[in-house]
Amino acid sequence: MANEVAPWQVRDNDDDNELRLLLEQDRIWNCFALADLLPPMRDSTRFVTASRPGNSPSALLLIVQHPEIQVISPFGDAAGVAAILANARLPERTLVQTTAAHRPLLEGVYRPVPAWRAMQRMAVNAQTFVPVPADARVERLTAEESAEVTDLYRLFPEGHFRPELLAQGSYHGLRVDGRLVAIAGTHVVVEKYGIAVVGGVFTHPDARGKGYARSVTSAVVSHLLGRGCRDVVLNVFAENAPAIAVYHRLGFQTAHQMWTGQAERRQGGDAVNDASPAIAAIVLAAGKSSRMGANKLLLPLDGHPLVWHAVQTACASSADVVLVVLGNEAERVAAALPPGRYQRVDNPRFADGLSTSLRAGLDALPENVDGALILLADMPFTASATVEALLAAAREAPDRIAAMNQRGRPTPPVYWPRALFGELHNIHGDEGGRSLLMRSPDAVHLVATAQSDEALDVDAPEDYQRIVGRRAGG
Repeated sequence: MANEVAPWQVRDNDDDNELRLLLEQDRIWNCFALADLLPPMRDSTRFVTASRPGNSPSALLLIVQHPEIQVISPFGDAAGVAAILANARLPERTLVQTTAAHRPLLEGVYRPVPAWRAMQRMAVNAQTFVPVPADARVERLTAEESAEVTDLYRLFPEGHFRPELLAQGSYHGLRVDGRLVAIAGTHVVVEKYGIAVVGGVFTHPDARGKGYARSVTSAVVSHLLGRGCRDVVLNVFAENAPAIAVYHRLGFQTAHQMWTGQAERRQGGDAVNDASPAIAAIVLAAGKSSRMGANKLLLPLDGHPLVWHAVQTACASSADVVLVVLGNEAERVAAALPPGRYQRVDNPRFADGLSTSLRAGLDALPENVDGALILLADMPFTASATVEALLAAAREAPDRIAAMNQRGRPTPPVYWPRALFGELHNIHGDEGGRSLLMRSPDAVHLVATAQSDEALDVDAPEDYQRIVGRRAGG
């Protein structure tokens, strides 16, 4: 196949050396694609590239069509990816893995079935790895333990274990009184390119909260680095805060926010509705922290400043626009934020209360935005699943308020329709819309929380002491 979409040239590319050079530009994102360049997956994998005339390819679509898995994943120049999607031979149904930059392009061609889930792609190397002390209960697992391993993974519905993986990869387990209670393994190990992907990290429900996941994951990473892997990668769902905390403590850092899920090709009458509501997410991170005595947003939590968590959740969401409002110690807070797709908004009047930050955020929104989900930076446990549920409610009924349900009462995050922006502008002092919520509580769509601790916030030193470490576990 060779099509020219001026100025792009789109083709199925079988030049593995050229493909590897392109994939190595971001080996963390392309960890699976690098593995697919080699047997046994190479025969089931297509790489469609786009290049400008006379230049090397700058965009790529990975297409895996294997009897056990079908995946597409784009990489590179967004205009090149768009040309590929417009001209390549695409599967009718597939699993999608994409970053924010390419998600709108894929959604123009594919319909999520159901909604795609937010994930983080994290990575560690020899310089950043923080191993745990060796635990004599942790052992390398072999094919002889396949029956035990299979039994444990039966409790893990999202796992994709096959007994042959014990011989092909690196699996370590932890035993208590002779019983296998925790395990971690690998999806792929590509020694030729010095990269591996960890997966199947699972602890028996009866043995959680004791650090076992951290121990077995540490053992796998140590083994992989010892085998010459320069980078060790893993994917984790964005709402899985305890697992993310474990990986942070081992030195993993988030390299990409991503989305994944099943998708079907759109048909002629199933085009994307360009008039669908545009919803923004605004993180308010400008407060004085007067009760704390120091800037609470810079306090450490799970290896990151507290403000990092809410901004990360917003950036990982499906919100069309993400704003972060800064004020108190703005430059220090800005330096503590994760890399992401947010727009910074400065509020010079932050000392006059929360309402001024709310107004600053609303004033910075594009005119085409139909409503805004307001998140508070001092609520680090707000789950991605809850944010997605609120955004879904907003898109379903963009003219109705939606809020997180805390024991039957609305609590942040809160979605506000544009029709109420004027009334929010009239609020003064240290309030963010509570009076409007209380005026007609029955009119508010309450969304259930995904986790029990999501409404916890940090105002005073005792709040911080009570919640610190809650995300740590395993």
